[in-house]
Amino acid sequence: MASNDAAVRNAAAYAPHIDAYVGINADRSGIMHMVNTLTERLAPGARVVDLGCGPGWESAELEHRGFRAVGLDLTMEMLRYARREQPASGHVVGDLRRLPFADGTFEGAWACASLLHVAHADQDTALSEVARVLVPGAPFVCSAQMGDGEGFVMGAAIKVERFMVYHQPDGLRARLAASGFEVASLRVSESEYVNPGATGWIETLALRR
Repeated sequence: MASNDAAVRNAAAYAPHIDAYVGINADRSGIMHMVNTLTERLAPGARVVDLGCGPGWESAELEHRGFRAVGLDLTMEMLRYARREQPASGHVVGDLRRLPFADGTFEGAWACASLLHVAHADQDTALSEVARVLVPGAPFVCSAQMGDGEGFVMGAAIKVERFMVYHQPDGLRARLAASGFEVASLRVSESEYVNPGATGWIETLALRR
């Protein structure tokens, strides 16, 4: 990929700030209801992919709950942290637009804020890739920030420019449906904990058709 690719630039932007990212985001209690939404639909021992796993927190939580988790991220420094701190989970480097897994590898997928960094032009490709690596009926829980547009913005907490992509609920629903999913639930919440230009979060449970 070219060096001006937004995903590559984002990975490079995160790399020097792992400790700051961990310090700011280590409390995961606010998203455990989403983890519950995913795991309630999984059979014991199911294989789950954590897309954009970052430091590997949800991969570790899924392993703790008895599932077989694989975390994927494009930032090698994030993966090094995850492998060191969460060794029970598998972690691989990869891009959401070209997932390095065979068709139907997983029984579930998790993407907490990962779509935030996938350009609108690549969203359909990425979501179709998620559908490809899931078995029919598999749950996919994802969250995205609500708003319009995309572009490089200065982070509110970590002062570095990153490429951010925002969605409207109906648009995200339509993209999921077009990519092979049935949207089972979609929840919108306003929040101050978003990047500049966003107004809140969209939380979605979709099922692979």
